[in-house]
Formats: sequence, C-alpha cells, structure tokens
Amino acid sequence: MAGTYWSTRRDDSSHAKAEQLTANVVIRPDGNGQIVGTVSGMQLRFAEVERWVYREVGSAFVGTLVFRRGEGSEGTYAFMANFPPWAMERMPWHASATLHLGLLAASLTTALVVVAGWAGPGVRGLMGRRSGTVSRSPR
Repeated sequence: MAGTYWSTRRDDSSHAKAEQLTANVVIRPDGNGQIVGTVSGMQLRFAEVERWVYREVGSAFVGTLVFRRGEGSEGTYAFMANFPPWAMERMPWHASATLHLGLLAASLTTALVVVAGWAGPGVRGLMGRRSGTVSRSPR
C-alpha cells in the first residue's frame, strides 16, 4: 500500500496537469504497524482496523481509509470515507513529479545553452564594436 497516490479525477490535457504534479498523497509505513499519509504537507496517521481498512488516529479529517487492489499486482486504489467522491490510485513511476520536474529542468538547461550559443557571438560582436576593438577584415 505504500506509495504515491493521485486523484482519479484529474485533467490530463491542460495546464492544470502541472498543478496536479504536486497534489499527491504519499502513504508510507511508520514502523509501528501504522501508516502515515502526507497530504499537502499535513501528516495523518492511520491504524489498521482490519485488512485493507485503516482508521485515522487522533483526528477525523479523513476518518477511514480503505484500500483495494485492482487487477494484477500494480493497481492499488484508496478511498476516503469522509470524501466519498474522491478516489485515489497509485501513481505510476512515469507520472511522478520528480521525473517530470527533472525533465523540465533538463529541457530548460538545454534551451538556455542553445540560446547562449546562438547569441554569444552576436553579443561579443556588439560589445567589441562599442569598445572599438573589433578587427575588421580587409575588403
């Protein structure tokens, strides 16, 4: 059950997808037989009451968290009792924010290097003309 989950209600075809990269729920075991869910920086602790069913400890924000395994071994789903219309599914590795933000950083770096490579000679030429040190070829 541990992993990163995202909402089954999401927009995959607009600018809203970028916002959804950070709107995930991270579920991890705490080592004491409970699980911890991190939602928007807020940590919620859950204790197992029966197989695949966890009840929130010390609060009733989410209430009960129920997991269900989908077909095969990969598709795990989570449902929150206090938010019935909101279901979550385990996020596949290729949709993780870490991967997408890394690709974005690499793309921006490449674009900046290319622009600097094209603009570099022109900028050096302009700077040289202003200082009067541009060597001119004979005509």
